[in-house]
Amino acid sequence: GHCYSPEGEPVDYFPYVVRPSFPGGRAALRRFVDKELKYPQQARKKGIEGSVIVLFTVDENGKVRDPEVVNGDLEYFNEEALRLVSIFPDWIPGKVDGVLSSVQVSLPIEFRLH
Repeated sequence: GHCYSPEGEPVDYFPYVVRPSFPGGRAALRRFVDKELKYPQQARKKGIEGSVIVLFTVDENGKVRDPEVVNGDLEYFNEEALRLVSIFPDWIPGKVDGVLSSVQVSLPIEFRLH
């Protein structure tokens, strides 16, 4: 294929990527996290809040693969974020140039006391 700038000038080729999505969209993802997140007792007792960024791949079948913490500083938050991602239902897979493909997703998991 060919790629063009907004002005119609030819530019170097870059793939057209459609990101994977959680079934039901962002609102459904938020509901899932709110329902399934288990706040670590140690953190609750101490009043500690935090955030963990998890990187994972959604494969061409929608399966979540290879989750890893890329930004998180408290082990109990990291462990819970990885547990949560590991129980995600299948996602709607992403596409690269119209073909179902494995695509990486970066997702922040927030730990907030209510």
